Amino acid sequence: MRKLSPIAIAFLAMTTSALAEDAATKAPMVAAPIEQCIRENAPKVEIAVSELNAAVGFLVDKICAEPVASENTRLATIQQEKMAAYWQKMCDDQKAAKGGDAEKNNNSKAIGANYCAMGKIGFAGLEQYLPDDESGPVYMGSGSPAAVALASRLLLDLRLSHKKPDHKN
Repeated sequence: MRKLSPIAIAFLAMTTSALAEDAATKAPMVAAPIEQCIRENAPKVEIAVSELNAAVGFLVDKICAEPVASENTRLATIQQEKMAAYWQKMCDDQKAAKGGDAEKNNNSKAIGANYCAMGKIGFAGLEQYLPDDESGPVYMGSGSPAAVALASRLLLDLRLSHKKPDHKN
């Protein structure tokens, strides 16, 4: 078994802690129009809706529904374009392997999946993810998790700022 040198251990420790701190302090990415809507309306919703979870839902799903829906549509379009490009690449690779026509089978054996046909069908509305998709699946709920997190933090901070501190020692 190999032993790590003290320098390597120190480097790993510093790198790991730096990455953990960065992840802990980095706020989730929220599209600018959604963030603006949440920040502008959070003080009004905090006053109007007493229960915190209901206030978050109202802010994200009702007040900021338009920018959230626009962002969800934009993300879904990007995902569909990636999927179409993926199927086209698979089709091109299959055509090259079959000598130019992926739908023909020169030796009477089943050709397996017909990627060219699959690309023509389209997969609108289905959750299809590319194996190398770094962004992960597109969240297609009424509000994005990042928007819900931002609204929750803002509303909680507003609530706590109004609360009088308890001085029990």
